[in-house]
Amino acid sequence: MKGDNGPGSSNLAKYNDRIANDPNQVAIIKAFKDIQNFCSRLNLKQNVEDIACELFKQLHDSKELKGRNRAIVVTTCIYWACKNENCPRTLKELCAQFSIRKRDVGRCYLRVMKLKKAGKIKITIKRRAADPRTSESEKYMIRFGSALKLPPSVINMCTKVAGTVSKLGVCAGKTPAAVAAASILLVTQLGCHVKPQYYREPVAIADAAYVKSGP
Repeated sequence: MKGDNGPGSSNLAKYNDRIANDPNQVAIIKAFKDIQNFCSRLNLKQNVEDIACELFKQLHDSKELKGRNRAIVVTTCIYWACKNENCPRTLKELCAQFSIRKRDVGRCYLRVMKLKKAGKIKITIKRRAADPRTSESEKYMIRFGSALKLPPSVINMCTKVAGTVSKLGVCAGKTPAAVAAASILLVTQLGCHVKPQYYREPVAIADAAYVKSGP
């Protein structure tokens, strides 16, 4: 958890002195607190939090999303920041954490992308470069494997399967999270070198990966 005096509080500190004289800053203060708490809960990197705060501030100042539910806009900002920072978090996962509808965040996200394309929002924080050697599916693997309490050896096998699948393009059109979940299912159920105690039910894998267990 980030302390009140840690780097995560820097975004809030910028506006604390203004709040008494400028009631319009109240929404920003509350949103920054939400972003800080959610990022701490999800163990997201500081850069994700900073970008989400900067994005919310620009959206608030532009009044382009005026009237939208704050929780939806906050979730959209965190999701956008995660994608910007190559941080493996699915939209469905974030919506489940914040108890809001996926379609509402999806619509808000599309609106933000249109604003960005039109040049109405510009993120100044430098984006972290992605590792070209690691596929999107592989980035999800450690998180999902840990949630399923799989040992490093099994996670490593699943990662290799996901990497091969991505390179061959046999799951083109599927989300990285779905490819990761399918790789875990394949290895834990069919892997000849995997011990029986590491068998995982499809429903358990789907729950960990926030994907559908059925066809």
